[in-house]
Amino acid sequence: MSLRFVATLRHLALAAMLLLAAPALAQKTELRILTWVDYVDPEVTAEFGRLHNVEFKYFYFNSDSERDKLLTESDGKGFDVVTVNGSVVEHYRKLGWLAPLNPARMPDLKNANSRWRDGYPGVKQYAVPYMMGTLGLAFRRDLVPDGVESWMDVFEPSKALCGKIYMGGDSRELINMALKAVDAKSSSTDPADYKRAEALLLKQKPCVAAYVYPTQDKSIMSDGRAAVAMAFSSDMATLAESDSRIEYIVPKEGGGLWVDYTVAMAASSHPELALAFLNYTHKPQVHARLAMFTGAMPTNAAAEKLLPAKVRANRTIFPDPQTLARSEEDKGSPAQITKLRNNIFSKVVRRGK
Repeated sequence: MSLRFVATLRHLALAAMLLLAAPALAQKTELRILTWVDYVDPEVTAEFGRLHNVEFKYFYFNSDSERDKLLTESDGKGFDVVTVNGSVVEHYRKLGWLAPLNPARMPDLKNANSRWRDGYPGVKQYAVPYMMGTLGLAFRRDLVPDGVESWMDVFEPSKALCGKIYMGGDSRELINMALKAVDAKSSSTDPADYKRAEALLLKQKPCVAAYVYPTQDKSIMSDGRAAVAMAFSSDMATLAESDSRIEYIVPKEGGGLWVDYTVAMAASSHPELALAFLNYTHKPQVHARLAMFTGAMPTNAAAEKLLPAKVRANRTIFPDPQTLARSEEDKGSPAQITKLRNNIFSKVVRRGK
């Protein structure tokens, strides 16, 4: 057998091996992300995907309660990265659902605002701050020419507004704002406050078109079904860019102050990649792009400096200090109060829906 023939056989064998290996080399790792609709810039995930040979598969929820129910049913399995509110992080940790952060391999977390890194129990070890904003009221200036300024404008509405009001579909936020309307703290543990909030919500119920948030993918504000709605600042900042009739305020009693986090799940098949993505979101230029995409306030001071002056001057996205001072974070409730809240929500929203 000639050396040339042997060499040819070797080349053919090598070529065959490469052809067989090509699909495996091209195959991408899938990361499953559970989040709000339009809350992660697909260009950012695509860039991360090119760097790490990853593709993302998106799953969505419409409220914190819906996400909690979905994860409870799956025992925290089925997802790699999840968007959560800070008050549930410790509960998820105790259930064994979360993968701990690895600070040594996540250098860009140094850019995250220290207030939010320590904002809730467990977050420093298990969660990365994502975006923040307020919960207030959005209204159509052409449909509500006098505007709104108080939660009572929707809880005890005029006849003209009745039937054109949309309220949030999350139990905690709906009840929190009813508490603020009756001059109580949203963190109240006094059953008497909850009785007053329940009475107010039941009185309002006939005038509520639906318990659902207006979001970037729901046109209830733009098509006129909603004259006024409980809404998140980030959604309204984005919608207002294409519809100047939409305005957003934090009522005079104050609103909600929300901070979302991202977590890597303990049951993830690719926990290191999930943690690498969490770190990637805090590269200042990446985080600034995410903030622009979501219409939210960044939790990264270096990224904030990269935003256009027009964005930093937008009071829907960046409220003044007085507005922030009137807005409350949801820190969760003792078990007895949580049970009371769930009973109220069931009476108001779930029955006779």
